Amino acid sequence: IPIIDTTLVTVSRKLAGRAVSQGGRDHTSHRLVALGLSERAAALTLYTFAAISGATAVAVRNLPWQVGALVVPAFGLLLTFFVVYLGRVRVYAPVENEAEGKGRALLPTLADFTYKRRIFEVLHDVVIILLAYYAAFLLRFDGHLTEPYYHRMVESLPIVLAVQLVSFLVFGLYRGLWRYTSLQDLPILFRAVVGGWLATMVALGFVWRFADFSRGALLMDMLLLGVAIGGTRISFRLIRVWMMRFSAPRYGRRVLIYGAGDGGELLLRELQNNHELGLLAIGFVDDDPQKRGRMIHGVRVLGTADELSSMVGAHQVDELVISTSKLAEDKVTLIARLCGDAGIQMRRLRIALE
Repeated sequence: IPIIDTTLVTVSRKLAGRAVSQGGRDHTSHRLVALGLSERAAALTLYTFAAISGATAVAVRNLPWQVGALVVPAFGLLLTFFVVYLGRVRVYAPVENEAEGKGRALLPTLADFTYKRRIFEVLHDVVIILLAYYAAFLLRFDGHLTEPYYHRMVESLPIVLAVQLVSFLVFGLYRGLWRYTSLQDLPILFRAVVGGWLATMVALGFVWRFADFSRGALLMDMLLLGVAIGGTRISFRLIRVWMMRFSAPRYGRRVLIYGAGDGGELLLRELQNNHELGLLAIGFVDDDPQKRGRMIHGVRVLGTADELSSMVGAHQVDELVISTSKLAEDKVTLIARLCGDAGIQMRRLRIALE
């Protein structure tokens, strides 16, 4: 973990045109705090990674080397994603003298190369394909690869890698942005993984007629590849959600969101992601009594608008935000009157997101 921190600081300072020996608040702990974590939460995060690192070392020491050859790269991939996420945090002010900054940069071409996102995505998929294929054979034979299957696995790796990468490209896997990966992207992921696996089966059958291949291992390869490709592509969203649990503001204007539907969910995500608004969502209000007690992103539906007065007293509410612009004006007028009677303000959606 300290080596990774030193590497991150060294590379980021070089790419920013700064001296490596120059001090600054750009270490891993500083970046975690910049993301909104408290110093305690940042320290606990680093302690957690250090504990996992130590446990991995002990496991590799006591497990067969074939298993260690899988565990170490997998843990390294996890740390890589964590470092890449932290590397996006802006910790440097712009260089005033542009010419000086360029002259001190490690290499202008290297700085430009870091923005070639697709290249890193392809390199990532290369690692995932290799690990998934190796892990499938390892699981099939209980952690001990023996001949002739080990030789056939190594011999077929180039074909598996080439065919699946081409399939990923053909099925449009590299068109999206990882940080916005959602359920709508699952069909593309499914087609890319299954299509690549089927093409691989055709290639292996044509070259070797599946001689000395384990069909169980090949099937597990598809399953592991799908989980790994999908999991890593939603990793940035998962890390962001995990960070939000620690960085969510504990203080601010306490608001109720009127409407526990699509608009309410969208508004809640905006309030949770944009702390600069200074609004802390503490519950939903909805006219459907069947939604009472339901949870949306950890926020509960407290009741209907008729119960607004009791909610305000029980939860110290400062205002209510209407999450939809399609509400009839007579309903808006009624809600405004209820808010006035409860002694709180009312906002419309367009005002809340300004």
